[in-house]
Amino acid sequence: MSQDDIGHPVRAMANVRNETLRIADIAFQMLEGISAAFKSAKNIAKIKNLDDDIDRIHREITYYLSSIENLKNHKRSAKQMARRVQFLPLTLTRR
Repeated sequence: MSQDDIGHPVRAMANVRNETLRIADIAFQMLEGISAAFKSAKNIAKIKNLDDDIDRIHREITYYLSSIENLKNHKRSAKQMARRVQFLPLTLTRR
């Protein structure tokens, strides 16, 4: 996520959208690897690493959203942010 876009809410929200999609992709990779995880501890470690990646990206998104300037002046962007934040807990079902 580009720090240069923080002052431009529409571009910043596009960055957030892309990172949210990346989280969804990683979660899908985790689901694909579930059956292999039952066969080897190495595969369990891969799943754990993917989970750690999701946690890290989620933190980055949260910090990024909190630093976006002028967001409340752009109602459309604010609504998009609310949808993104609502989507994340669904994507990140905790263990």
